[in-house]
Amino acid sequence: MIRSKLLLCAENVILDSHTNSLSVINIFEDITPDGLPLMLPKFSILLILEREMEDPRDIELSIKIKLDDFVLYEVNQPTSFQDKLKARSIMTIGGLLIQKPGRFSLQISAPNFEPMEYVIIIGTPHNQKPIIVNKS
Repeated sequence: MIRSKLLLCAENVILDSHTNSLSVINIFEDITPDGLPLMLPKFSILLILEREMEDPRDIELSIKIKLDDFVLYEVNQPTSFQDKLKARSIMTIGGLLIQKPGRFSLQISAPNFEPMEYVIIIGTPHNQKPIIVNKS
């Protein structure tokens, strides 16, 4: 069975083409925004998978991003192990708009793969600035 070694969401995931090393910048955890709507201009996903030799080399991941029960983004992502037992999948989404507080989740599934979920709680804005009306 194919299994995940790591799943995380961050502002940026960088793969160095010379050393093949990964850098992750600004990992997303729970978010308490200054106000809503909240724009995430760059949202990157890093998934590291392991397989047994008898597992398929190529799989198609189903990726869903939800806020509570509302689907914000959905895509199928082909992933290949090539001739290796480990694979890294990096995906970047440009621009996610979050309209309200709630349970923001990334769900990943595929055949012969235990489904995974990464959850970020979007809190109620704590520094909502009042609207000042200038009376002249």
